[in-house]
Amino acid sequence: MKATSARLNPFTLAAIIVVQSFMIPLLGSWGFAGCLLFSVALLLWQAPTRGPRLLAVVGLCALLFGVLMGLSRISMMFHSITGMLVILFRMLPMLVLAQILTTYSASELLSACRGVRLPQWLCVGLTVFWCYLSQMHARVAALRMALKIRGLARLFAHPLRYFEHHMVPLLFQSIDVSNTMTCSIITKGIEYPCTKTNYRNVRFRMRDFACVTLACTSMGVLLWLGY
Repeated sequence: MKATSARLNPFTLAAIIVVQSFMIPLLGSWGFAGCLLFSVALLLWQAPTRGPRLLAVVGLCALLFGVLMGLSRISMMFHSITGMLVILFRMLPMLVLAQILTTYSASELLSACRGVRLPQWLCVGLTVFWCYLSQMHARVAALRMALKIRGLARLFAHPLRYFEHHMVPLLFQSIDVSNTMTCSIITKGIEYPCTKTNYRNVRFRMRDFACVTLACTSMGVLLWLGY
């Protein structure tokens, strides 16, 4: 029996990120605040477990940005630093939506790709790439914990030792992950020419259309009003 996913289609979030990347540089402060609130609302709806931590990070970034904006009026040195931080701060709405995308499993992504009629080779490629990133993220966390236990976590003062203790194990880990994933997808019969099914059914629904329409309409209105 298939389970109908109550989450948004990942391509919906990708479309909103693309729209925001084009519109946010043209919006003013109030328009940017509206885009950020919209992204945070989607985060609390789709990934509530990551909401409090990410909201704390966004709040600290906003506080730091406000302090630097005040200092930039006093010293020209802070003015140049603020200019670079403005570019990074403007990316916050897209980064919040990217955090939602990281919560999707490989099966949900594969179901979404098949729902938009992507070719089989592209569906498999995107899913394998997504699994590879998640697996490497877990391996990096395990590596950092192992180095921390052995007292080798802080090696920034010794670049060669840092490379030896971090990059060399990651190279071997990447090869191991690649071999494991290759055996896994072959065992599951990903290349067998038959109609594929998914346990989690992720499709475009009315909520996806409503979110994309709301995002495009609201940012267009804010841009038209000069915000």
